[in-house]
Amino acid sequence: RRPLLLGGGGIGRLSMGDDGDGLDVELLGWGDQGASPSRRLIHRIAVGGRIVLSDIDDAPASLHGWERATASHNTVMVDGLNHRETIVEARREAPASDFLFFAADRDFQVATFEDRYAYPDSTTRYRETMILSGIGRQRYAVSIFEVRGGSQHDQVIHAAPDVAGRWKTNAAVAEGPESLLPSTIRFLPEARAEDGRWFAQALGEFQDLNHARVDRSATAWLEGASGPSIRLHFLNDFRATLYLGETPRDRAVAKTEATKRASLVLRRRSKDGAALDSNFVTVFEPIVAGVPALRRVNRLDSPPDTIALLVETNAGPEILAVNLSPGVRRGLSAPDGTSLATDGLAIRLSSTGAVLAGGSFLDVAGKRVATRENPSGRISGVLRAIDRSSRGCFEVAGTFARPEESTGRVLFIRHGDASTHSWTIDRVENGKNGRARVFVREEPGFLLDATTGEAVYYQFPGDRLAGPHRFRVAGIAR
Repeated sequence: RRPLLLGGGGIGRLSMGDDGDGLDVELLGWGDQGASPSRRLIHRIAVGGRIVLSDIDDAPASLHGWERATASHNTVMVDGLNHRETIVEARREAPASDFLFFAADRDFQVATFEDRYAYPDSTTRYRETMILSGIGRQRYAVSIFEVRGGSQHDQVIHAAPDVAGRWKTNAAVAEGPESLLPSTIRFLPEARAEDGRWFAQALGEFQDLNHARVDRSATAWLEGASGPSIRLHFLNDFRATLYLGETPRDRAVAKTEATKRASLVLRRRSKDGAALDSNFVTVFEPIVAGVPALRRVNRLDSPPDTIALLVETNAGPEILAVNLSPGVRRGLSAPDGTSLATDGLAIRLSSTGAVLAGGSFLDVAGKRVATRENPSGRISGVLRAIDRSSRGCFEVAGTFARPEESTGRVLFIRHGDASTHSWTIDRVENGKNGRARVFVREEPGFLLDATTGEAVYYQFPGDRLAGPHRFRVAGIAR
């Protein structure tokens, strides 16, 4: 059990703890090369070794195609559309999500991935940052899902198929509606997948609905669930409607009461059809026997382009802040008025000290408490399997000041078309010619064309990508 990232294949996992009380988050950003077009930017969560939030892709295919719909997964829908927006686009190949950041220490782990192809016409940003934080046996996950564009945003969360119970909330609940589909679309439950009904009618699968008006914050949990479970804290800065219901659990059999699973949708809709900018902020709190609940979870006031939370555990309060424009200096204040400043992606202040993920510095009350070198530059060459200890290496212009600190970290390479791929660093060797070699555990995946300078991928995605080919190394500092 350890955090991992397969950047080329669109898979990442953040993991803390043991099977009895562990928290695992699986991040999937598949492309459309033969995979389900619904699995472009989704996540699964396990608590105590048991999957509690999940999709249903591991079961046999259904007649009605529900598993192919974006609404059957844990993600955000835009304008009620499936990923790729039209069925014509869904049939075309498209690259996977870009993993922009991944760094994992034992008690603090951060990953960011973005999909430029999920809603290419509707959105200008479709990106999720997932953070795991833990002290002792108390731990939690935070998701910040950014969506820019579209007039309706639906955050969809499903319990795993074998988890009993129904979603409950602390907000006042009323019955209905009959369907989450627009009034212009009639639900046809007997239609087959080959008719394309899964694409147009996916939201019609939500049944037995109740709803609650949510003024920014709300909490939801699975009532009736036994064993490890999860509590959701919605900490948004907008009003929304929370729909609680059920959807098909087993795609291979007819829909009966025994084949449903608990599902919810948090919907934000523009009143006048104007484009929305939404940051869905959700804290996932594990529920495990013998592990105390979080004492408090609050959203703090913070400047634009930042998210700040206060989470109180048995070990004391933690301040968690996320910079939505990493690399840009941002200033904010702690609840006691202490000034904070960073250019990093995420920071945590707790009884164990300060933690910085990404960026180069963290200042607290004007004092620099964390710094980190972030090697970056341009790829000048690629070599495959030059020794038995590594599958290949990238040659880069310049040298690393502290090459030993990069071992085990993630190397990101961004091409001229903005696509980003990642590798795990085995070691860095500085050369005498003012260059360095970055040896990686995975296949390099591409070679540089000596004539054009293009990155020619002999592995996924099999493209020729123009330069420049720039690299950076992600990490955590304390």
